[in-house]
Amino acid sequence: MRGNVLRGGDGCGLVAIDPRPCLGDPAFDAVDWVLADGGSEQAVQQRIAWLAGRLEGLDPGRAWAWCQATAVVIAVTLLISRGEDPASEEMLAIAWTAAEES
Repeated sequence: MRGNVLRGGDGCGLVAIDPRPCLGDPAFDAVDWVLADGGSEQAVQQRIAWLAGRLEGLDPGRAWAWCQATAVVIAVTLLISRGEDPASEEMLAIAWTAAEES
């Protein structure tokens, strides 16, 4: 292994495992993990707490703020592609919590 590239084995060639290396807020990386299954605010908060207990330095408050910001984008994407459904409603509810907190 060298950097973000692995040898894929016989006949497979090289495989990029993270083609987008970047610097930024580590809490942003948690968003994919905690929003992947959707769910209510409580479910997302529980996943953040679980992940923060296993990743040193993960700030749960910052992870939640990133989830709120990202939920807007996810909700719009879901509404355009699928219309109103439980997943888009959950993301909208999480997005609205940002407005309620400010």
